[in-house]
Amino acid sequence: MISVIINTARRSYSMTGLPNKHHLEYTCEALAAQQYTDFEVIVADLLQEQRIGEGYPWWKPLDGVAPVFHVPVRSTPFVDRGYVAISTTKNSGALYGTGDLFVFLDDCTFPPQNALRKYAEWHTKGYFMAGLHARLIGNEYSALDARFRILDKLDTNVVNDRLIATYGYVSCSRDAFYKLNGFDEMFDGSRQLEDMDFGERLQLADYRLVLDREGVIHEQEHLRIAPYPDDYDTARERTIDKVWGPNLKCNGTWIFMKQDQRIGADRYLANHRKLTDAEWRFLGGTGEVCPYRVFDPVGNGYCGRHGPPPAHPGSWVPGTAPPCNWHENRVEAHMVLPDAQLYKDIEPIWFANEAVSCMMKKEDYRVC
Repeated sequence: MISVIINTARRSYSMTGLPNKHHLEYTCEALAAQQYTDFEVIVADLLQEQRIGEGYPWWKPLDGVAPVFHVPVRSTPFVDRGYVAISTTKNSGALYGTGDLFVFLDDCTFPPQNALRKYAEWHTKGYFMAGLHARLIGNEYSALDARFRILDKLDTNVVNDRLIATYGYVSCSRDAFYKLNGFDEMFDGSRQLEDMDFGERLQLADYRLVLDREGVIHEQEHLRIAPYPDDYDTARERTIDKVWGPNLKCNGTWIFMKQDQRIGADRYLANHRKLTDAEWRFLGGTGEVCPYRVFDPVGNGYCGRHGPPPAHPGSWVPGTAPPCNWHENRVEAHMVLPDAQLYKDIEPIWFANEAVSCMMKKEDYRVC
């Protein structure tokens, strides 16, 4: 069986090209049409209570097709402070998974009918498929995964090389998830690279990944998630310091540091120990100026490791709303990391132990 684990922290109607469509219903409709039918769906929802209060039966397309569980996100310092906390959300969903294979999907996605079949077929061959991306606005393509270029350059439909850059819709066995001890929750200070780190650690633990031209997941372009999930309306009216402050930590810094530590058991484990003082200083937690740290909430930051940051297009005046292409701008921010203490407050956790109590409560969260 496959456990499809969907993470969400997004308001219900947020797809740019389908503004009147519930984003979870959209994904459930695609899953209901899958050629591979032995699966369950676990939606880990940072807005679970709010979504229940809305009363909309977004799971109905899967009624009678597959069981659906709408589970909460576990409490962590990042979650409690209102961070999007994507790693914790994915881990929270996985704790309820009973399938032999875990497939991680984002919200607003539409897996084609062959998607789960492709994941399952590669699993039987000893590989974890990493789904390719195809972005949509309504029925029109807006962007294709850059990794298609790898397939084009090699003139092939399949690549199973250890150098695969893994992100997005990765799969892994249940055993592999617990062997790695989940997605690294230190990435919850920002919003990206947790999946690349997870893919790297899968390979370091001697698991094999594959890209397949036929293994594509469609995703609707969507409105960005407000920094504070419980306050969509006023988030953009706040000052930049308040809006973006909690997301200032550059995940590029964290992943560079982890790559330098790929030795021994630490080469693939996560969430198993607290930060050392030296690591905290490296991340800027002492208040020391970190040269070339970039104000970049989505984690595409420049960390000073490869020299000064490139010149950034346009301009951005602190205290104003970011421009529509804010994620393409690079703004130097020689400043102290806000909320840096949160990184030291993250406690070690072993998810194999946590799963025991989650399984006892699983049926409480079943919606169909």
